[in-house]
Amino acid sequence: NIWVLICLRILQGIGGAMERPNGFALCVTLFPKSKRGFLTSLNTCSGSAGAGLGAALGAALVERIGWRLIFICPVPLVLLLFTVAILALPPAAAAQQQKDS
Repeated sequence: NIWVLICLRILQGIGGAMERPNGFALCVTLFPKSKRGFLTSLNTCSGSAGAGLGAALGAALVERIGWRLIFICPVPLVLLLFTVAILALPPAAAAQQQKDS
């Protein structure tokens, strides 16, 4: 159904629009000044690479397998990155103490 496809793309766009500023806020809030430059540039580079590779990989997936995979494919990646974030990001209280010292 084309309307389901349109609504899902709108939700995807809203999620992406919320992710970008939150990534920068995490860099500033959780890490000391000495690491912020590296982390914000890493955040920017990963977003740019994702935008470039996403279009090319998405087109290849649609061409070879079908458009439905576009909505299924990101799920394992999001779960993996969510797990990595939980394990790698410091708790807010510890980050604030490290930032203050």
